[in-house]
Amino acid sequence: MREQVGRIIQKLEQVRREQVSCFGADSHKFLLGSSLPEREVQAFESRHDVRLPEEYREFLLHVGHKGAGPYYGLLALEDWNDGYPIDPDELSEDALGQPSPVTAQLTQEEWEDLWESEPVRAVQGSLTLAHHGCGIYAMLCVSGPSRGRIWYGDLDGSCLYLVPDPDFLHWYERWLDELLAGYDFRDFGYGLLGNEAELLSTFLTTQDDKTRDDALRSLVRMPSLTEDSLQALLECLEDTNEERCRTAIWALGRLRPNEAVEPLLSLIQREESTVLLVAAIDALCKFPPFANVEPVRQRLHSSNRSVSNTALYLLREHQKVQMEDVLALFHSESADLRDRAIFATGWIDSSDVVPFLVRALSDPDSYVVYSALSALAERDAVDTVPAMVALITPETSERVLSSIARALGSLSTHPDAFPGLVKLTHHADGFVRNDAIFALGETGDKRAIAVLQQHLSDEETPETYDEDLCSWKTCSFSIGEQAQRSIAKINGEVLEPSGMTNEEMVAWIQSKHE
Repeated sequence: MREQVGRIIQKLEQVRREQVSCFGADSHKFLLGSSLPEREVQAFESRHDVRLPEEYREFLLHVGHKGAGPYYGLLALEDWNDGYPIDPDELSEDALGQPSPVTAQLTQEEWEDLWESEPVRAVQGSLTLAHHGCGIYAMLCVSGPSRGRIWYGDLDGSCLYLVPDPDFLHWYERWLDELLAGYDFRDFGYGLLGNEAELLSTFLTTQDDKTRDDALRSLVRMPSLTEDSLQALLECLEDTNEERCRTAIWALGRLRPNEAVEPLLSLIQREESTVLLVAAIDALCKFPPFANVEPVRQRLHSSNRSVSNTALYLLREHQKVQMEDVLALFHSESADLRDRAIFATGWIDSSDVVPFLVRALSDPDSYVVYSALSALAERDAVDTVPAMVALITPETSERVLSSIARALGSLSTHPDAFPGLVKLTHHADGFVRNDAIFALGETGDKRAIAVLQQHLSDEETPETYDEDLCSWKTCSFSIGEQAQRSIAKINGEVLEPSGMTNEEMVAWIQSKHE
């Protein structure tokens, strides 16, 4: 055991020297807290009436007790109950001494039933080693038949996975070995142990679905694969098991073998599963540009936003977004797809874009019009100001009017922009008035001062509940305060920044007087 501990110390030092990067490393930087004295470990054991597994005990005494480790790193010993579904104050001291029910024979259904009826008993006899994120923890059995083994589980009891490593030291050393070998860190600890040949043989010959999937899960994390393994992944694209197919797609996207492009395109043409379509298109995004993007282009018109967005992103990466794509999307009955069409114009350099965006201002959906106004402002399309001003009518939604105000502030060199903004400062909606007043300050036009002075006594601070975002929308200042700030900006005065912490405010005040 001491020999293994020595290897672990050397490998951790090598990881630091080689500046290896992985998920969670930002939180621990591959540094460990100091090892614990024997008396402190014994005190913990005495308090909880338990003897820690020898391998973990050896690590605490001779390597370290928190920090560098899988996912977000090892937790300190005193955080042993972080993965427990109960307030620590309500937890008995002997929880670790009670036998853990986790065994290799425990089924997922039995685990969920146990968690539902007795969640504390489900995790008793285990201490929390590390947090994976998303409520998933690595737990070490310290009592019961699986003492010394590590299992993964989440706080809602929906998953249980017994890691194949026999003990803590083997689990930790495998983590270091895989980091140094260049494995993908996704799903560390899941799957089977073994080299590529062993895992491939298991995947191809076993009849048990779980064993096959575990073999595949380990195989796809390897830094590179032989032709035989790549062929097995390509054959998985025809598999009726969706999760197995998705795992193979992900691996092909990571490894990017040239022979995978056509099979992935073929899958995109025939597949109806949203999960697999998004996975396949996303995988192809990682490949060098290829000629035949038509199967992906056809998926632009998917009613599923994720599929359409991913297809659009691939075309952008390959610099294949065309004006014809935009026009085809905009003819959709789906407002979401029409909005995607507006978004896609940002990747096209064509004289047809601005006229198209002006036509989009008449779309019946306010979000689409909002996007078109923003796109025109980004293109500095000053000549379109009259079309924007024409939208300032009592029937136009407040969302669109606020967007018009912001666009006119950006395009203020057009003679129609100023009177349009003045008109909006008298609108009944506070958000519209506030945005118009802010935009007048952005113009720097001295004529705006007289207009803004009329609003100095307006004490309304616009506030509303946005049902689409399920949150409150509130302005930072009252309308009168915003008018004052806009006047100050036009006069070239230094404005007090908003949203500052006390420390930031002190620094800002000091900078004014330097």
